[in-house]
Amino acid sequence: MDNFKDRFEAGRNVELLMDAHFRKQGWYVEYKGRMKGKPCANSLNDSIILPDLYVFKEDARPFAVEVKSGTSWSWNIFQKQFQLGIAKRQFDDYVKYETLTKVPVWIYFLCAGAIPKHHIEHSPKGLFCAEVATLKHQVDNDFQGSSYEGPVDRIVYPPTYYWNDTRFFNVSTYEDIVG
Repeated sequence: MDNFKDRFEAGRNVELLMDAHFRKQGWYVEYKGRMKGKPCANSLNDSIILPDLYVFKEDARPFAVEVKSGTSWSWNIFQKQFQLGIAKRQFDDYVKYETLTKVPVWIYFLCAGAIPKHHIEHSPKGLFCAEVATLKHQVDNDFQGSSYEGPVDRIVYPPTYYWNDTRFFNVSTYEDIVG
């Protein structure tokens, strides 16, 4: 996808698929994506990014879900492993959300299983998840960020945490979610 609007729309579509996935399993879902812009919570001194979904039902502990999607996992050419990366600021906000609310946050990643750049094999395909409380102690690659200033464009890569694909549970097939 070439532009921000297309990526934003695709992300919202996957959030709606995950909303439907949890509702089919009997959960109530509060979908934060219905808010205009990126969902956040503000205090007098701070602002934190909120997870996309808040999921709850009777006799079960509620939890929050951050929805990620992609055609493939990233391939780390140095560590020779598939990885998922999340901007440090966003991930750190989810840790703070958990601390403040006592509500666990889970990262759900819907992956189409394509061949990633710099690799020759298909990445794992399906719906994967991991709890933020566990991931914060298992960062496999802590990228500090970088920038490149070319003659026309400026490419900035924000500081990012990366996790090996084995840190995530495969909880569903891609087809079960997408249809």
